[in-house]
Amino acid sequence: MKRVARKPLVRVPRGPRDALIWTAGAAAIAITVSLGYVVGAGSFSSERASLESDRADALAAITSMRDENAKRPQLDRELQSFVDRTLGSDLDAADSALRSRLNRIGEELRLLDLSVKTDRATVRPSPAKAEFQARGSQKALRDEPDFVELPASMSGEGTVDQVMRLVHRVQSEPWLKRLDGVRFEQSKAGERVKVTIKLTTLFLPGKKAKADARPSDVERAAIEQAFERFRAMANANPFRVPPPPAPVPPTAVAVPQPTPPSPPPQLGFPYDQWLLTGLVDGPTGIEAWVRNPTTGERRELHIGHVIGEITFTGSNGDIAEFSLGQDRFRIQVGLPLSTRTPAP
Repeated sequence: MKRVARKPLVRVPRGPRDALIWTAGAAAIAITVSLGYVVGAGSFSSERASLESDRADALAAITSMRDENAKRPQLDRELQSFVDRTLGSDLDAADSALRSRLNRIGEELRLLDLSVKTDRATVRPSPAKAEFQARGSQKALRDEPDFVELPASMSGEGTVDQVMRLVHRVQSEPWLKRLDGVRFEQSKAGERVKVTIKLTTLFLPGKKAKADARPSDVERAAIEQAFERFRAMANANPFRVPPPPAPVPPTAVAVPQPTPPSPPPQLGFPYDQWLLTGLVDGPTGIEAWVRNPTTGERRELHIGHVIGEITFTGSNGDIAEFSLGQDRFRIQVGLPLSTRTPAP
């Protein structure tokens, strides 16, 4: 039997030329493998940059969500403190509570012809509905209304002290409200006054208050004490109409009387006869209303107007500011123009 020699699977270089070919081939294989790994890994492609950007965005979103979750308890407490000043979690509850509160105040002040009405509620949607896009459960949360506005009005008749106390009490109540307008109408020569108050409250649908928004005994005492600054104006009654002068009885016989001497001219403006009755934000700016109860004369002073020798220059709350030459002073609503406090 003839024996056949087998060829080796790998040819072993046997000379310088074969060694050079072997080395070049091995280097080509190594470069090909390296390039294949680099290209496959995307190190020099936009795909890897996009993935890195997406990863950074995801990490930022996770961090933001973690921070928001950490702040959630504080936000819940702040929201609940807001809800605790509302009158109900739905329209029926808020409407009933609002009517009850206003009627209670009017009855405590003993107003005549007391009337309380509520108007149509208005739903205020969240601005997120127009600003953000959402899907699924997030869309339902986005489309929830922020709050519901409930307007109301009340009217009655009483003395100046009663109607001024009414406005003060309604404004000082701890539940949320916005006074939209107050109107006074004099009745019976100003001895009684008809008042109409328009206001708006709000509630958050489905959010129940954990506390009853009623003033405590301490708060009610503070409200009564705060009314003292309006007492002088209430006592002065700027709505009172002065009585007509008494008629002179006719004389039986016309006896010529000597002409009495003319009274000396009055020096200066009678500031003590003029009362500062109110400060109003009119269409052209702040106005100071003054009235002379003796003559019934009224004036409306705009900034820069002069009465007597003093000039109306502005206001700060219920205090009007005037100037006389280089001197500046203040006068409280309800006091005569002669009662002045130097301005700081």
